Amino acid sequence: MSFKEILFKIAKIWRKYWKPIILFILLFFIAIPACINLAFKYDSEIVILQAEWDAADALSFYGGILAAGLGIYGVFLSIQYAQKNYRDDLKNQVLPYLVVTQLRGLSRYNALADGPDLEIKTENSSVESQTEVPLYEEYKLTKIYYIIEPNGIKNYIDLPSRYKPILEKAGAKWETMANGCFILQKCPYISFPVEIENVGNGTAVYARIGFNKKEDTPEYLPPIQLKPKETFYIHIFSALPLERVFGEYILSIIYQDIYHNRYEQNFPFTAEEQGYHMDLNDKQVCRED
Repeated sequence: MSFKEILFKIAKIWRKYWKPIILFILLFFIAIPACINLAFKYDSEIVILQAEWDAADALSFYGGILAAGLGIYGVFLSIQYAQKNYRDDLKNQVLPYLVVTQLRGLSRYNALADGPDLEIKTENSSVESQTEVPLYEEYKLTKIYYIIEPNGIKNYIDLPSRYKPILEKAGAKWETMANGCFILQKCPYISFPVEIENVGNGTAVYARIGFNKKEDTPEYLPPIQLKPKETFYIHIFSALPLERVFGEYILSIIYQDIYHNRYEQNFPFTAEEQGYHMDLNDKQVCRED
């Protein structure tokens, strides 16, 4: 619990019970000690009322009784608090929490390639096979490719086909010379795949992932939910000349727990002349906003 939350709870209790609190302080800390002090200023002629103590002894005895009473009340509150926590723990063990994950639509229909839809078919036209890949389907986002391109950082659900030969052949490429000979060249590129895994006990609700330059405003993907032990694949890639990619980047992840407490983790990614790397030793930060 943060200091701000503690102050908020104290203020809430004060607004609700300020009259009993003031009455308690006036009675037990001012009125009764004052009466004890005044009582020892006068001598009584009745033997049974003649005090053997002085005011200091009486006030000390009263203080001990008051402290014992407050201690017993504190133990009572502690037991109540422990019992409440125990009940909450039992409730949380069986507490259902439903989350909604947006499915991404994917259409494989190509109007130019497939041509117009003709209602009249020839007799020799084959019936569509049930094994063909459907033109439309829904899917859950489980991976993303961040491609550093000339016009900025783009995200794709799969590695574009123009980059696959570079990755598959580790940047090796045969070039044809003017005399018809071939020369093997090395195409510089950046490839940094990572996997995010929820190693906690609860679901990461409304998790948003973003990758951007350190000085830029983060742009996040649509929210996803990561259950315990569930993973999410991220691949940072670029086929630009390395000097155009040099700089500092941030892989940012923002998410919530089921009680709407917000957390953030930032993983710095650096591309420089010596190579590229990511700092994977990041701390979880609880956001107050």
